[in-house]
Amino acid sequence: MRESVCFGNQSLPGGAKVLVLSRKLGESVVVSDNHNEVWIKVVRISGGRVQIAFDAPIDVAIRRSELLATVPDSDPVEAVCIRPK
Repeated sequence: MRESVCFGNQSLPGGAKVLVLSRKLGESVVVSDNHNEVWIKVVRISGGRVQIAFDAPIDVAIRRSELLATVPDSDPVEAVCIRPK
């Protein structure tokens, strides 16, 4: 299990502390380290579902959590990204 920086009193089942942010339609969050920057934007909210867009370097893997146990890191990108002009 990897370590993470924890903020606030939010926790997941099992007790892991996490940062929880609220975002409105059109708002973004940026996750970065010393080498990469990933922008995550809320692009649609409808009927209890949220659609999010990722803008990340090609070498940063982005996967749905339910696929983590089934897709090895060496597999090709699972989605094609099309950037608007």
